[in-house]
Formats: sequence, C-alpha cells, structure tokens
Amino acid sequence: MSEIDIEAADALPAAALHDEDDRLKSSFVDAVIECVEQGDAEGARALVRPLHPADIADLFELAPQDMRQPIAAAIAELLDGDVLSEMNEWVRDELIDALAPHEVAEIATQLDTDDAVAIIEEMEEEDQRAVLRAMEPDDRAAIEEALSFPEESAGRLMQRDLIAVPEHWTVGDVLDYLRRNEDLTTDFWEIFVVDHKHHPIGTCKLSWVMRTPRKVSISDVMAREQTLIPVDMDQEEVALRFQKYALISAAVVDPAGRLVGMITVDDIVHIIQEEAGEDILKLSGAGDGDINEPILE
Repeated sequence: MSEIDIEAADALPAAALHDEDDRLKSSFVDAVIECVEQGDAEGARALVRPLHPADIADLFELAPQDMRQPIAAAIAELLDGDVLSEMNEWVRDELIDALAPHEVAEIATQLDTDDAVAIIEEMEEEDQRAVLRAMEPDDRAAIEEALSFPEESAGRLMQRDLIAVPEHWTVGDVLDYLRRNEDLTTDFWEIFVVDHKHHPIGTCKLSWVMRTPRKVSISDVMAREQTLIPVDMDQEEVALRFQKYALISAAVVDPAGRLVGMITVDDIVHIIQEEAGEDILKLSGAGDGDINEPILE
C-alpha cells in the first residue's frame, strides 16, 4: 500500500503533499492511481477531496495519460469548473472529450463566462452545438455572444458577471442593491458606475462604499480615471495595458462605448503565461504547440 494514509489525508499539512517545486509529490499521485486501479473510488476521493482545485488539476497533469480518464471517472463529483479552469489546455481538452455534452454544460455554467468560453471554443463545432443546447437560455446566450468575437480578443477574454450602478444613486442605494439581489456575482472588489447610456464613467472600490455614509452620491465617491478596453482589442495589447497601468480590473466597451464586460488581472496572468510559452516554442524552433504538452504519448 502507498505511504500516503488515506484516512489521515484530511489532516495532512500542504507541505506533506508538495515537493520543492510546489507540485504534488509523486508518492501522492501514485497513491491516487493505486486506489483507482484497485477499484477504490471512495479512497481516491478521500485523498483528493482536501486538495485545492489547482492541485487537483496538477494531479491530472502529473498522472500518466492512460490514467487520466479513469481518475476522472473515480473522482467525478470533485471534477468541477474550478478544476478544469486550472488545467493546462491539452489535459483539459482530453478530459472534456470524454464527457457527455450535458456534463460539459453543467461544468461550464459553474464558471465565469471567459473560463467557460475557453473550454467550449476548443471543441468541434458539432460538440459545441450539443453543449450549448444543454445549457440554460441565459447561459447559452452569453457563451454564444462571446464566441461571436474574434479569437484572442477582449470579447473572448472578458467576464460578464460584474456590478454596474447608475451615477445618480447614493451609496445607500448601492448597498441596498447589493444586499437584495441574490443573483449578483459575489466575487468582486470594484463597482462600475455608468451614465444613462450605460457608458462607464468611473469605478468605486467596494471598501470605499463600505466606509462612506449612505446619503453620499456614488458619483462623489468614484474614481473618474479609468482604462477602457475595446471589445475587439487583441489580448496581447490588453495584457500590455494591464502591465503599463498596473490594473486590477478594467471595463470592456463595445463600439458605442457601452459597458459590456470586464477583464481582471487573473485573466491577464493566464494570457502572459500562454504568450510566454508560445515565445519559448518559437525560439526553440518547435513551432505551434503547448510548452507543457508531452513530447511522447
């Protein structure tokens, strides 16, 4: 039996599972594989359940190719959108190919629009249609709109879940709006302020709202200086703007200047990693591909 104790997995400190490069230790990966090979799906889930989504993604990247789908089947309940969004593209595509359209649709609805698009855009056109048919109408419309933008553009990269409020509201109006609307995104730190044409005219950090008296107008609290990203801007140029102006997030606008989405620094980190990998491949003369993809299968 592996040196990793399944029953004690929940209590293990992170350092016990990671090597000096902060990747999962081979002994842990072997323990999960051993459970799967022995038909002990519950044991595999017990080992994997405490892991961060990035570590679960790491597990699949470190596992032999012929074991990835068996592992996925064993821990299916833990294989959610957060895990897939952390995976290298070549591993993610491999697992997606093994899922039914309704399973991909269920995972995609858990993700921000940009992460869902990153999964669906790599599928064959027929498979894309099947996944979209399995989605709820609102989710399907958001994905279809994103796919209508050019590849590697801000429109593909942006998130549509954001907080936007009219300039005539008070801080109290904003707070009440946030508290009463359960469907709003809960993962945000900045509020966009728009005029009557839905043009972004400023931003307001959530901390500013929390510290300001209710009767103060939100337009008196907001910062008017902002960097706007055209929806058709190439993602490399978007990344350069984030680096140049040290942005945390930025509004994305359509040709009429209306707010249609936002891009966050998390999205940019992925772009920088992708572009760096492509540059290394070009310098090495390897051509197109993924720097993380194995040479031998």
